[in-house]
Amino acid sequence: MCGFTRMNDTLGDDEALAVLAEFRAIVRGLSPDHGIRVGKWLGDGCMFVGTEVRPVVETVLDLTERMEDASIVLPLRIGIAAGKVIVFEGDDFIGMSINLASRLCDAAGPGEILANDEVVTALGDSFPVVPLGERQIPGIVTPVAVWRVASTPELEDDLPLSFAE
Repeated sequence: MCGFTRMNDTLGDDEALAVLAEFRAIVRGLSPDHGIRVGKWLGDGCMFVGTEVRPVVETVLDLTERMEDASIVLPLRIGIAAGKVIVFEGDDFIGMSINLASRLCDAAGPGEILANDEVVTALGDSFPVVPLGERQIPGIVTPVAVWRVASTPELEDDLPLSFAE
């Protein structure tokens, strides 16, 4: 959630706890609907994990819609990366795709969903995406091709639905 620390500083811990409780309730309600799971709670955020890309993308799009209907006014920043993941010591997810998803989340603006090539390839033309070009991502040596996943259907007419690999 964007602005959580400022909100906490301004409104206090009780309001922060109420916002987190509502956010987590919304997130927990998504997992059964989409066949994914929360791999990790990150304070005012979370990490979804799944074995297929499409359910993860559908989950984050559903999350953005549900957050708009909630009493939480903080926008989300979302990063999605597909690739190999290592399950470490049975309960932690590590690997470059995890690192990249985190860095894409950091690079996203409020309300933005950023993804890597592997995500877009797996989606095909199922979702509207916008190529943002290669970006230098902090901590990642080689520039990464970054895509924005559109969260609103009305943008579909203006967005390319396919790409060349």
